Amino acid sequence: PSVINAVESATCAGSSVGDECAVLCLDNHEWPRDQVVVCVAGGNWSIKTECVAIGDQIVVGVAGTLYMVMTENGDFSLAWALAFVQYFQDAAATLLGVASGYVRVQIFSLGRRARTRFLQESAFEVAVTLFGGEQDASAVELQMTCGFYDCVNGSGSVGLNDGTNWFTDAIVSECIADGQAVPSGLSTAQARFAGLTSVEDFTYAVPESSERSS
Repeated sequence: PSVINAVESATCAGSSVGDECAVLCLDNHEWPRDQVVVCVAGGNWSIKTECVAIGDQIVVGVAGTLYMVMTENGDFSLAWALAFVQYFQDAAATLLGVASGYVRVQIFSLGRRARTRFLQESAFEVAVTLFGGEQDASAVELQMTCGFYDCVNGSGSVGLNDGTNWFTDAIVSECIADGQAVPSGLSTAQARFAGLTSVEDFTYAVPESSERSS
């Protein structure tokens, strides 16, 4: 299972439906006591919380996750993305019109993931999670679709492998604002749509300094 702010682990591979998986949180994070990660049908995992930062306010709401695939090009690589994941998070927050404390970004090598329809040695997956507070799941999904893609006909108008430059343009802007050199290949990269999911009653942490943008 892939849990936000937790150590990636393969120790629960091969679990049966109903089995629970222990989660090891990153430093300065903790696991909410009343939550478990459970194996469900189809070899998937029911995950309704992240590892929360110690001292942050805990909130329960909707979590929408947008999955995108990006291809390495020039100096724009998986290694660069992992080193500068904060730029991805800040760029996503800008597109979604929220404070960055309401957004999480996870980056994975596709070679280790199950999304085989995109399996390329030079491709990696970016998962952007938006916490929607009191919004319903459909509203969060629409907000994410419209933030990253053209949604004239609603969230259902975005199809598998559709590309967008909005995300990469926003990442470029974050690099420039921080005085960081923009890697060659990033400006022409696209984020291709791979999927969109949402989970209700999801437990997450929001820093006290975060305020949702209007």
